[in-house]
Amino acid sequence: MACRDLPLQTIYKISENLCMFPAYNFAKSQIEKARFRKIQGCLIIFIIILAIIVSLYMRHYHFKGLFTPTHLTLDNLNELFLTGVALGLVIRTCFGKTDHWFQLQYNLQTLDKILGNCSEDGNFWKNIYVQLILYGLIFVYGIYYMVLMMVVEKVGSWMDFVYVVHEFCYLYDILVHFLFINIASNLHTKYKSMNRLFNFAKTTDSFRKLGTISRVLAETVHAFNTTFGWVFLLIIAKNVNQILRCLNYILNNTFNLSISNTILGIYISLTLASIMLSCDFVVTESRKSVFLCFKLQEQFESLVDRNELFNLGKQLEANTVTFTAAGFFEINRSALFAIFGTVATYSLVLVQFNGDFANQQNCTCLQ
Repeated sequence: MACRDLPLQTIYKISENLCMFPAYNFAKSQIEKARFRKIQGCLIIFIIILAIIVSLYMRHYHFKGLFTPTHLTLDNLNELFLTGVALGLVIRTCFGKTDHWFQLQYNLQTLDKILGNCSEDGNFWKNIYVQLILYGLIFVYGIYYMVLMMVVEKVGSWMDFVYVVHEFCYLYDILVHFLFINIASNLHTKYKSMNRLFNFAKTTDSFRKLGTISRVLAETVHAFNTTFGWVFLLIIAKNVNQILRCLNYILNNTFNLSISNTILGIYISLTLASIMLSCDFVVTESRKSVFLCFKLQEQFESLVDRNELFNLGKQLEANTVTFTAAGFFEINRSALFAIFGTVATYSLVLVQFNGDFANQQNCTCLQ
């Protein structure tokens, strides 16, 4: 964890208490084994599953007649993906291996010591706590305003509380989005710091130091992909589904929630773009290292130095990183444009399907 990102340790602590990530001791650089972590994980899993059952029951018996088939389909898919993110994090943390999470955090600390990323940033808007508060408030407005409007007005039973507990899964969603963006930004900063070292690389030792940094960075990205690959895939699927869900609310003006869904849809789109572009910036910076290495060769006449740089260039090329969603596709700006293209296509399908459904309902009423 970068020295300038020390407040993130507080966010990690909150995440650890929710069983999102293994408890990592930054002072001792080791994973802490909690005595009751598995019991805590089982309790959280039970609460989430219970809340899901209540949520599905309320949707089926209280909201079924109020929604179109597209609403119900998108809502159920949202339940599936959202729950998958929360349960996936808890199960992996409490019952899975922690080796890759340890390697991710340990490598980030090691790189801090090598690169010296300890400068303080006084920018108010770049403060971790300010970002998290703003990030959460917009999301809470979009989600909980909708939930309270629908549940309290249409149901008003003892199940209200349990249904809102189900929305607790969105806390996992908020934190994991926030941490993904910050981890990617952290890696981007480290790659930029490494590339600046090419301006001062004059000796064989400095060339080999750059090779070591490149290897550690590549291992860090690999650890990130291994740790969060499936979660990343579920998050992207959930975000795409949720954007379509917001569009569906807006098109039908369901419960007069067009404004909140417009805000939420823009928010989710920007969040998805932030995550994928943050990852793309890391990849771009890692490829830039290869260019800088071969460019540096032009400054040396010694055959030994040129061969050393040539070998470094091959090592950097081999260490060029990519972020993937469980190996299914790469996380970059091309994938982002493809996702938005898919959203646009399915938006047209929603308009057509809802129009046909409305016509069918009108015909039924006339009969």
